[in-house]
Amino acid sequence: MSSIEILRSVIQVCDIHASRLEMALLHIKSIAPIQIEKILNFSDQELSFLELLTSRFSKLLDLIGRKVFPSVLRILEEDKENFSLLDRLYKLEKLDFLPDAKMWIEMREIRNHITHEYHEDPDLAAQNLNKTIEAAQDLLTYWKFLKNKIHKSAFFKMGEA
Repeated sequence: MSSIEILRSVIQVCDIHASRLEMALLHIKSIAPIQIEKILNFSDQELSFLELLTSRFSKLLDLIGRKVFPSVLRILEEDKENFSLLDRLYKLEKLDFLPDAKMWIEMREIRNHITHEYHEDPDLAAQNLNKTIEAAQDLLTYWKFLKNKIHKSAFFKMGEA
């Protein structure tokens, strides 16, 4: 498989995660913002959609970071083996594939917080869920931007021939 074919495949998987993330956001709209009183009384269905939210947010963020970013940089011949994540983020920012590297770092921090469940601290759980809801909306907006940027890129169009 060529690098562009691999990127196309990864984009399809990202679209699935994005679609599920949008669905989760739509279903939890009625319970957001999350408050301590609510968190202690969620229905099984609400908990399921919150789980879907956190899971798909993490999966989409990780897949973009682990597969899409390196693929784009490899295709553009801008990737180096010794690049750290920060190096890649700043390079993508410089190439206008990432509006703000700090935004990505903040979303990763949010992802790291939601991977831990805070049963003993409902206030912290509510704060993390509210940050995740906001970050999920930002991630979806960014994914649409990135996918559009990739589709309009000369390297991607060349792969269509």
